[in-house]
Amino acid sequence: MVTDDVMRQALAMQLNIPFLDLDSVELARALGRIINKNYARRHSLVPVCALKQTLTISMNDPTNSAVIEELSQTTGMMVNVVTSSAESIKRAFQRLLRRGAGRGTREGDRAAERRARSRP
Repeated sequence: MVTDDVMRQALAMQLNIPFLDLDSVELARALGRIINKNYARRHSLVPVCALKQTLTISMNDPTNSAVIEELSQTTGMMVNVVTSSAESIKRAFQRLLRRGAGRGTREGDRAAERRARSRP
């Protein structure tokens, strides 16, 4: 039996899209504020990295160009796409939600905002 990971890796190779093992990636809490959580859940995607004006997302359907274009327009960022297994996307999404719901989140968010404002 072929696992979702193996099938997804083959798809990634065929589409020339990177495959990412989300279970080994640390997701920054600030990523949870970039994309609306309901939108992310509906389209089975999770933000992985935001650097300058580039947002990297992992999508269950990396061929959905309408979602990619919509994210680019709503975030004002260039969107890079990687893919991961459907289950690892769900787990990463849940980790991101838990990180944003922890005690002290507001203080941590304020500190992150202060750091972001102080950058040139």
